[in-house]
Amino acid sequence: MGNPISPELTLGTIAELLVQASLLQYDVQAAPPLKDSGNDLIAIRGPVIRAIQIKATKSTRYSAPNKKKRYDILAAVQMRGEGHKIHFGQCEIFLLEKKMLPELPRAFQLLPDEYLLCAARIDALFPRNRIGPGA
Repeated sequence: MGNPISPELTLGTIAELLVQASLLQYDVQAAPPLKDSGNDLIAIRGPVIRAIQIKATKSTRYSAPNKKKRYDILAAVQMRGEGHKIHFGQCEIFLLEKKMLPELPRAFQLLPDEYLLCAARIDALFPRNRIGPGA
């Protein structure tokens, strides 16, 4: 019989997998580091590499990691569901640059939609190099 997994660990692990799969939809490869050094995922697209810290909650507010932690992006994930069941299609992932956190609200409903994980947000955080004339 395996060791018990706490509800918090379960929620966090599901959020990490959700963020990882969501990033892959936009050609961002992400994987957890071999050793947990405080970053949940290391993500890469083209020449851009970003360290991602993930905070998941079923609450209406997210928490920020310790200011001393080194990471580039906070993926604040609002999980939706009842009990152990997660409604993946209803979860929201906000990608927030660490340097912007002091000025951003902690309530999900107050975060601008421009921070939601989408093609435009990925392009802003993981810009592609242009190759060819005019590059």
